[in-house]
Amino acid sequence: MDNSFVLEEIPVNNRRGFFETKHVFNNNGLPGNWSKTSDYQISGKHCFPYEVVSFLNGQIVDKQCLKIEPTWMKEFGDLILSDMMIPGTHDSGAFTTRSINLLFKRFILTQNSDIWNQLVTGIRYFDFRVGFRNNEFYLYHASARCTKLAPELDSIKRFLMKASSEVVILDFHRFVYPNNFTSEMHKKLQDLLLEYLGEHIFMRPHDIYTYNLRIKDFWSINQRVIINYNDRMQSARVPWLWEGLRRDWGNIQDPKELLSYIKYISSRQADGKIHVLCAELTLSISYAITHPTVTLKKFADSVNIMLTPLLREYHRADNLRVIATDFFTGNDVINVAIDANRRKLEQYTTRSYYGFG
Repeated sequence: MDNSFVLEEIPVNNRRGFFETKHVFNNNGLPGNWSKTSDYQISGKHCFPYEVVSFLNGQIVDKQCLKIEPTWMKEFGDLILSDMMIPGTHDSGAFTTRSINLLFKRFILTQNSDIWNQLVTGIRYFDFRVGFRNNEFYLYHASARCTKLAPELDSIKRFLMKASSEVVILDFHRFVYPNNFTSEMHKKLQDLLLEYLGEHIFMRPHDIYTYNLRIKDFWSINQRVIINYNDRMQSARVPWLWEGLRRDWGNIQDPKELLSYIKYISSRQADGKIHVLCAELTLSISYAITHPTVTLKKFADSVNIMLTPLLREYHRADNLRVIATDFFTGNDVINVAIDANRRKLEQYTTRSYYGFG
């Protein structure tokens, strides 16, 4: 890296571990012209001006930069969607909140990046919980209102226009407010989705099993948004809504128990469907009361530092599909997914699948 200098030297005595520096990440914009308002984006990965360099006996043995992966799916056109490992976020809209109670905020926020930054970094699965208030739709975390939905849909639309190789899954998992989320509200929500994303939504009829399509099939018709909608009446009625995805959720408060659960899930035989592994801890009310300093960020940190090596070990990630995490910048799931999908591409053999033409 030109004009580089050492911020910190860290002696390493173990094969695994983590170190938290006191240096603040100075984000002066996204590299490769990938800011939302920029034009002429450059395809491929792009590094921020920060690197982690490993030395052994004075020689460089590894070097990794902090980077974004806005077009990582470009090399996987031949992969079948249901075979891929896809990095995702849990409670994707909980990167801000309208709550003025600072104590309450520590139980609400699950991400530190808005939807645009999640997309540009490499996230392709989004877990949305929706509420309707004051004639507007919001993304929620449980009963907490987080951010307006429309601007985030606009971010997704802009991204799809700039990144023609990327396929995005929007999983509308819950409709949380009001408790009686009416059919009229569902219709308004669906109209909003069509307004922002209509030309990009995958609209094939239900006799085509979406997840058996290859990535290049979505490219060929330029319909690269899959909308899963966890309301069976609505998904049966509307041809472009697909049923909610199955979730593997352990409802666990202990990091080691969660890792054991992930090992179990990764050992199961694949069934050709996309399952969402919720790789995050669940904060219960009783736990919060007995642990007054706990936050969702601390919960996520306790998992994320162990999650990446667990997924890389024995190539466990190869047998998983969507992995949704909290505070995803604390793990390396995006790179784990890219590596896993490269292995799948190398091992691919011809198999029957639904396609176009």
